[in-house]
Amino acid sequence: MLEVGPARDGEADSIAAVLAANAEDLSLFQRDAPDVARHLGDFVVARDGDRIVGCAALKVHAPWLAEILSVSVLPERQGTGVGRRLVAACEARAAELGIATVCLATVKASYFARFGYAAGSRWAFLLRAAGPGVALNKLGAVFSQPPGRWVPALLGRHTWMRRDLGGARR
Repeated sequence: MLEVGPARDGEADSIAAVLAANAEDLSLFQRDAPDVARHLGDFVVARDGDRIVGCAALKVHAPWLAEILSVSVLPERQGTGVGRRLVAACEARAAELGIATVCLATVKASYFARFGYAAGSRWAFLLRAAGPGVALNKLGAVFSQPPGRWVPALLGRHTWMRRDLGGARR
C-alpha cells in the first residue's frame, strides 16, 4: 500500500538513492544524503511498506511563494501515479502554510500542465516574484551540481511554471 507523507529522520540516504536512480535525467538536480538531511523538513516521500519509492521537496521562498523541487520516482514505479501524489502532497503542505503560489522548473511541462500549472518566464519568477536572494540561491544550486549539469541547468529547456492555490493568501 502506497503511503505519502513527510520524510522522517533517518530517511536521507533513501531519498538520495531515489534521486540517484534518476541521475540520467539531467534536468533533475542531484542531492547527496548530507544535503537531503539538512533539508529533510522540505521533503515528502512515497513509501511502499518500508521502501521509499519517490520523493519531492517544497521550498518556501516567501510567505506567499513556494517551489516544488526534486520530484523523483524510482524508474520501475514511474507512470503509476506516484509523482502525482507527491505533487499533491507538496501543494497540500503549501496550502496549509497559507501559500498562494507554487512554482517549479521542469522539462516535463505537459506533465505538470495536467495538474493546473501554467508556463511563465523564469526571469519574472527569479527577479520579480521571488527576488534577487532566491535568484542567487538558485544559481548556487546550479553550481553545486557536477560541471556537466551546469549548461543544461542554465541554458536548458526548462519551463518555469506556476499554479495559484485556491483559498491560500498572498
